[in-house]
Amino acid sequence: GGGGASRAADPGGSEALAQLVERWQGGGGVAGSFRAGALEDLWAALRGALRIAPPQREGQVALAQLIWDGLGAGALRSSGSRERLALPPDVSPGVLALCSRVLEPAAEANAGTAATAAGIGESRVGGAPPVVLRLMAHALHEASLQGGQDEALLRHLAALLRRDSDLSSSSLALSCLARLVERSPAAVRKAAREVSEGVLAATKCVSEHFLYGRAATLGVLRDAHTLLQALPVLFQEVQEPLEPSALALLANLQPCAVTGAPYIVHSRQALNGNNQPPNLGTPILAAALPSETERSEIDASGSGNGSGADAVTAHRRGPGRARGGVGDDPATALAALAVQCRAAALRAFAQLFKLWPKAFFGRWPLVLDFHSGEVLRGAGGGRGVPLPMLLAICKEDPASKVRSAGLCALCALLEAPAVRTWPVPLERDASGGCGGGALAAGSSGPAFTPFAGQVATTLRQAHALVFGLLQSRAPGDVQNSLRACVDIIGCTPYTKLRPGLLSEAVRALVPFLRGFNPLETLDSVPQTVTLAVSALHTAFKREDCADELGRYIFSTPKLLPGGRSSGGLGSAAPAGTPVADELLGLALHIVRLAAATVPSPAPTPAAPASRRGRAGSGACMLSPTVATGREAEGGELAVALDYMSLAGRLVHLRPGALASSTLDLLQEVVDALLDQPGPALWARGCRMVEDLLPARPAAAAPAASRAPAELPAAWCEGAAHRLLAGLPAKPLPVAHTAALCALPGLVLAAMRGHTEGTAAALRPHVLAALRVGAGDAGTAVRTAAAQAAGALVRLWLDPPEAASLQGGQAALHLLIALFDDGSADVRSAAATAAASFAAGALTANIPEAGVGGADGGTGGSSPALPLRDWPWRAALQGALALCRDSSDKVRASALRSVGFLAEVHDFGADAASDSDPQPTGAVKADIPPGLEASCFKGSGGLAGAEAEGLLLARLAETLSQCVASPPPKCQWGACRAIGQVYRNRALLEDSSVAQQAHEELLRALCREMASSKNMKVRIQAAQALQQLPADASLWAPPLADAFVTALCEALAFVESPSSSGGAPEERNLASYTKALCAELLLLGRRWAECAAEPPGEAAQKALRAAAYLLQWLMEGRELGAARRCSWGTPAAQEGGAAGGCEEPAASPRSGAVPAGDRLAQRLAPFLAGRRPTAPSAHSTGASSSEVSDTAQ
Repeated sequence: GGGGASRAADPGGSEALAQLVERWQGGGGVAGSFRAGALEDLWAALRGALRIAPPQREGQVALAQLIWDGLGAGALRSSGSRERLALPPDVSPGVLALCSRVLEPAAEANAGTAATAAGIGESRVGGAPPVVLRLMAHALHEASLQGGQDEALLRHLAALLRRDSDLSSSSLALSCLARLVERSPAAVRKAAREVSEGVLAATKCVSEHFLYGRAATLGVLRDAHTLLQALPVLFQEVQEPLEPSALALLANLQPCAVTGAPYIVHSRQALNGNNQPPNLGTPILAAALPSETERSEIDASGSGNGSGADAVTAHRRGPGRARGGVGDDPATALAALAVQCRAAALRAFAQLFKLWPKAFFGRWPLVLDFHSGEVLRGAGGGRGVPLPMLLAICKEDPASKVRSAGLCALCALLEAPAVRTWPVPLERDASGGCGGGALAAGSSGPAFTPFAGQVATTLRQAHALVFGLLQSRAPGDVQNSLRACVDIIGCTPYTKLRPGLLSEAVRALVPFLRGFNPLETLDSVPQTVTLAVSALHTAFKREDCADELGRYIFSTPKLLPGGRSSGGLGSAAPAGTPVADELLGLALHIVRLAAATVPSPAPTPAAPASRRGRAGSGACMLSPTVATGREAEGGELAVALDYMSLAGRLVHLRPGALASSTLDLLQEVVDALLDQPGPALWARGCRMVEDLLPARPAAAAPAASRAPAELPAAWCEGAAHRLLAGLPAKPLPVAHTAALCALPGLVLAAMRGHTEGTAAALRPHVLAALRVGAGDAGTAVRTAAAQAAGALVRLWLDPPEAASLQGGQAALHLLIALFDDGSADVRSAAATAAASFAAGALTANIPEAGVGGADGGTGGSSPALPLRDWPWRAALQGALALCRDSSDKVRASALRSVGFLAEVHDFGADAASDSDPQPTGAVKADIPPGLEASCFKGSGGLAGAEAEGLLLARLAETLSQCVASPPPKCQWGACRAIGQVYRNRALLEDSSVAQQAHEELLRALCREMASSKNMKVRIQAAQALQQLPADASLWAPPLADAFVTALCEALAFVESPSSSGGAPEERNLASYTKALCAELLLLGRRWAECAAEPPGEAAQKALRAAAYLLQWLMEGRELGAARRCSWGTPAAQEGGAAGGCEEPAASPRSGAVPAGDRLAQRLAPFLAGRRPTAPSAHSTGASSSEVSDTAQ
């Protein structure tokens, strides 16, 4: 029809193709009689037909039908398969171009000119013929899209979807659209709006076919399933334009989620008693099924797991030729297709909930309990409470795949961020106290259910549903519910619900772990057991519920009548056994099974000894994939590693005191793990030791885990020796890291019992382990070695023996060498560890200690004489070099180290040096802004220094620059370090270097206390100034004037209105202000006691403006009220309270200042005969620049 002219012009094209197809379709032969070269005749005929295609649309459609029939007939004749032949690469572009030409006028046609469709499943006149869309989907597998062809096809298909309400055409067009989106995601962004409108129109079309109980035919269900399978990729790629329509999309898909469900009453008649309506239990079927059905893309989808676009294999078959899980019986075919539609719709639900959680949160009644029909509510949520529709699907649907998809959708809905971060309680407690929206039992409330109550009820119903499915006899339901447990436990805000729900989840999951008991090998662990391990691991990671978990897991369960345990242990363990003991017993069983099957791993090549060429942080660490591969080479099974990780979380949740049975089991498990030949399980044992005996617990850890477990010292000593002996045989860096992290806690615990020779026996092995770790190629290993060295300072100083002090000196040399490491993490850890060495030296109790101090008792102390030979000078030089590191973390650690090292170092040795060479170990890194000092270039930085580059001069200049260089954590550390420098007696020496260093440091501290933008930096600067010794040489009039002027400026800042608001980092401004006022009062007393000379003119002006503030602080009054007064106005100065201002109210600690108070005596001349005037930022008469000038 319409293609005759073309065929006459090209008898070898369409005519040859038509004759070939007619001969194949009419022949009675089988595949074996198909002659060789017949397919080549087909491709030649196709090329000829496409070369001169008919210009009329009718001829193009006929050619498309001919090509489609040829592909089907050729496949049937050549191989007996009903799958159509794949197109050659040079043919598929022409087929795609032909389909595009047919679609273009159909897409541009007005929907109003189309004739009325003859019925459901039939194409409208003027639309795209189904055969063209099928052929396009088939060609998209092989065709290469050229120059804008993808974008044009996208727009044509989207327009067709918007204007054609036929389900068959919509499903085929949407399938083609999904394939185009997969192949050309960039084109989607250009036509995103058109595509989103087409997707919304397609979902509306499928919704109309399932509303109001309309009969569903096989064709409708096939087309609906094809459409539903194409949605996920479109949702993913067209997120932004579809987000405003998320609710509309869900409403369109909701009827598909219950189509053919036997528990849905479509007639909406009332259910009286137990009488079921006639149609309950059977899907809606068409009254008369057609004798022939045009199969669409669902044909090759099997039981619903394949892609609809991959199944473009329609062929005219009788009912007896159905396949893909659909049998000869029409009712069976309909039921199977309905199951696939329901599962596909629920999978689309899950993706909608994950992509746009905000669109559905707050609308849970519409999302959960949609009413496409009335659900039979007899089996609801228990105690007469019906389940919402979505939860009822998970429980009542007869198809396992539908229940699984429903659970996935439910978990995706509950995983919304707004649920996890719910800010207020969701339920009232048992006494009816303050809680969320859910009312306590027996309490009266409004007739409606508030949304908080809806959330709480849904969470509890979801838990009850999953717990019920865990008891199911169907293995699929049990596995799906275990997977759902992982998601639900991870997203439920248990702290906002009444306690006990998470404990119930643990109680329901523990019985599944008993599947390990009968096993004699770990080669075939049931999947339910591995899923239960994952779910329990998720539960044990809930740090916010650590107290509840610890109480439940480690407490002895109560016994019920008959000797049964309320803890859910049943006959698997003796009555009254804590859950922790059962889990640890299983861990011991698993470790023994693993030891029987794990061969010794092959050794790996040794790491290079040089660290010079190493890259930055993490460059030498194994990736998870490589580590997993090496563990597999060693034969270690993943299930054993996962369970040991679970046991480690169990240790992390332990209470303060453990039962003796639990302690014994823990020791047995650790012993068994340390005997493992495989490195990964051995590392798990080291991590368990670290959790049991933390050397430096993290501040964020639960309170119960911060205290080391009370393990016997003899066992700790033996475990330490076994760990050190097994370390060289473990090739994995993760094993070395775990061992070095566990070593400090284990050694220190062994030293608590301190039998004679304990420390002496451990020292050489520990030092050897530290040497190996410091030279390892892995960044994490070197970091752990540095941290371990810093945590084990006590090993070298207790007791102080010659051999132990030599070991400590060697360990400190290792740390100094790590200052030059290429990783910022390693440099930071080494600097922190060096600070620990200096702090330990200052507090060491050694008989030969040389105690020194400054006049007035504020000079601090020096290290013991035997420790002065330690390389403090080299450590201080390296730390000063790290103060200019490009990493903020390294600079902060280095500044902390500089403070302790400056306090412990004897600067007197510098006087004998003519010059101070550039310190070795300086990191070649970019110097941050503000730290470009001349002393870093090898020349002296202080004018007037007796010898350029002296260590004390460089120390002063470095710290004064770091005080003014952000970030605040580095400024804070520099201020603290200056305060520690003042504890060293070197600043009391009568030398120009010491005097200029003092002036440099004092100017820096005064500047930050008076003008820093960060309140914590001001506080730390004030605390550092309190360390200023009382020696008269340090309180000369210019320096004392700079001190008191900065004090007055800081008081003016506290009083000024500009300090009432704050930067984002000053959230606790009120508490910071109170702390700063306390420090300023102490500074004022320090000045009054140490400054002997009267203040200068600038300092007197500042004191006259701020003296009354100091007086109020001495009386214990708060300065916050002074900030709300306007003492500067003439009315306030003249009339006092009558002028609208009152003095700050006295605090409970306020009272009269003692008569002999030195500060009150010094302030008296500045308070006599005048009323106070509030100082402002400019009223003190001395700016920061004047402070510097005064100090000079």
